[in-house]
Amino acid sequence: MRAYATYLHGKATDHILSYGLGDWYDIGPGSPGKSQLTGKELTATAIYYQDLTVLSKVAAVLGKSQDAQSYAAEAAQVKEAFNTRLFHPESGDYDRGSQTANAMPLALGIVPPGYERAVLDHLVDDIRSHNDHVTAGDIGFHYVVRALTDSGRSDVLFDMLSRTDSPSYGYQLARGATTLTEAWDTNPNSSQNHFMLGHAEEWFYRGLAGISVDFDRPDAERIQIRPLPVGQIENASAKYQSVLGEISSAWTHQEHRFTMHVSVPAGSIATLEIPASTAASVMENGAPLDQASGILDNRVTDRGVTCVVASGDYTFTSEL
Repeated sequence: MRAYATYLHGKATDHILSYGLGDWYDIGPGSPGKSQLTGKELTATAIYYQDLTVLSKVAAVLGKSQDAQSYAAEAAQVKEAFNTRLFHPESGDYDRGSQTANAMPLALGIVPPGYERAVLDHLVDDIRSHNDHVTAGDIGFHYVVRALTDSGRSDVLFDMLSRTDSPSYGYQLARGATTLTEAWDTNPNSSQNHFMLGHAEEWFYRGLAGISVDFDRPDAERIQIRPLPVGQIENASAKYQSVLGEISSAWTHQEHRFTMHVSVPAGSIATLEIPASTAASVMENGAPLDQASGILDNRVTDRGVTCVVASGDYTFTSEL
């Protein structure tokens, strides 16, 4: 990994990488192939930054503190160069304003403080202007899913994934695809078995069912369960076999009543987010939150009621 980071450093000019295929097979005015809507310096440099931040964390885990500090410092330089070269503070967007260009810095935490909402708005506006269709290619779509999920915009992802006309997953199904195709329009001259557009599955777990595990977060937030009921979906369920044990989330939404079943593995604590209008409307196994067993803390947020819970099985009900 160190050798690869050194290689990237050698290919960069003033901390900017500009080579490769870019956002391969994005949806632009020409035939699919090399990126049409996003400069290759944006995708290459964003992933260069991602590589360095991951390598810094790996070095820290391995006890290589000097390497951890060195790669973190280099990542900071790349981030600064990225924003100097590609960010437009006057308009609040990146590069040429494509979905990929705005999603990658959002997902990777590159956006300068205070501009996150503007960049997100540009991303959402571009999706809406394309009638809820994706324009990102094999590289960028992953970051579109991440950026929208992290920003709580599952409503936008639901609308995108509900499309059945080209380009969309629904269109692939309508054309008889039984595996993911390389091209969104199922072009028969392209690969008909291409895993690279499968990133929506992340949203099924992390957005719809709401299960997220991240050991970079504090103990109480390592496991987060934040389901997001959207559209006409009335129920969803998922299980995740983590190194801490099995985590499960299942919910139903009928009329104004929301029911959520969660399981937190033994020896762990978790942060849950329950869609609700007020804290008083939330019950756990028939008891108010301040009387329920295992509830360590609860508070009202702009997205519902957040609870910190000990390990165990819980059933929450709320009125929306």
